[in-house]
Amino acid sequence: MRGDAALLARDFSAATLAYQEAIKQEPQKALGHLRLASLLLVQGDLDQASVVLDTAERFTGGEARLTVQVLALKAMLAERRGALEDANLAYSAYALLGRAGAPALGDALLQQAVVTTAADRKAVIAATIERRAAAAKVRERIEKGLAEAEPTTPGT
Repeated sequence: MRGDAALLARDFSAATLAYQEAIKQEPQKALGHLRLASLLLVQGDLDQASVVLDTAERFTGGEARLTVQVLALKAMLAERRGALEDANLAYSAYALLGRAGAPALGDALLQQAVVTTAADRKAVIAATIERRAAAAKVRERIEKGLAEAEPTTPGT
């Protein structure tokens, strides 16, 4: 709770210390690892977030709420890294568990939020992939036009 309060106050160093203390007290519980991974993701430390997230995943114990959080963070991490296909797959898994694990999530609003969030992020990813493909085609046409416009010197 101290870590969450510090995070809300944007005191990242205090949040980090609080989450590390929680992990030290209960190293085999996923929640502290999840919170720290989320904080690292916010801070842009993607490599360390990935390491901490892998640890969190080992300690979910199959609990749906924790697994949903792991999948969400994995999807966000992949998206931040620009691995859009991986992010898309992670959001699909996130949505699938959200739908399938509804009783375990224990909250219909949470289930709807999971499914809606996944669908929204997948739509953004699809649009980004589409824009990148269109931009690549434009670059290709420009490069071709520049190559054709270059003067040739005799004998070359």
